[in-house]
Amino acid sequence: SLEHAAAQLQRLDFLLLTWGTSYVYRWAETGRVVSNCHKLPERLFHRQRASLDELAACWLPLLERLFALRPELQIITTVSPVRHLRDGAVGNVRSKATLLLLSELLSERYPERLHYFPSYELMMDELRDYRYYAEDMTHPSELAERLIAERLTQWWLSPEAQRGIAEAERLLRELRHRPLSSEPEAHRERLERLEAKLAAFYSKYPSALDLAALV
Repeated sequence: SLEHAAAQLQRLDFLLLTWGTSYVYRWAETGRVVSNCHKLPERLFHRQRASLDELAACWLPLLERLFALRPELQIITTVSPVRHLRDGAVGNVRSKATLLLLSELLSERYPERLHYFPSYELMMDELRDYRYYAEDMTHPSELAERLIAERLTQWWLSPEAQRGIAEAERLLRELRHRPLSSEPEAHRERLERLEAKLAAFYSKYPSALDLAALV
């Protein structure tokens, strides 16, 4: 809900913004940009690509309000590598180019607070082979998603945080594992070892998420 989102904003230290397209929907009666409700007839909307100036006029005051609310807030922006082929190959590239220019403009305006991560460029330049795309040839494959996530982790997180994530992933695999043996004693010993590992993990990382809730 909006109330929940507003409450979360007041506690944020980091915010990741992913932009997908610079195309917007305008309500035909007023010309105002709206979130398109797909249950309404398409004739009620005009779809067009927003200009860099229009996007900047929207985001600059919004960022000012966010930084006023949370002065310590750090923001990462990135452009989604998902291709919007409804707009055609040329339209998709022009749309993404506008978002790339917006990221540059905002990063130059807030160099200490806003940081750009090149997920779109990674997909286009380093992962451009077709095996990195899903069957629809629009979305990144699971392998590409994992590689981009790894690069984001290496780029943004400290070595200690990276080690914590690796440890959490190992524990999650253990939590999700379903042993073949039904021997009660072996099962009990396995649970005791796992509980000891979890206790050590939370002692080292007290603010970590509840891993059991992710199983």
